[in-house]
Amino acid sequence: MTEILTGKQAFEGLEFIPGTPNCYVKLAKRCMDPNPKNRPTAKSVNFQVGFWIEESQLVSNE
Repeated sequence: MTEILTGKQAFEGLEFIPGTPNCYVKLAKRCMDPNPKNRPTAKSVNFQVGFWIEESQLVSNE
């Protein structure tokens, strides 16, 4: 809908706030790839986010 209204690709020019972890930015950009075949699956995203949560819990317990 956004593309029809504006004539631009969705998320074009989207900027992340300073301090956003690079791993998050990279995954988000992959999710917004104009070619759907290049986007990660929901299962892959779920696995990656689960890994980050697990990793952050290990770090906070140290």
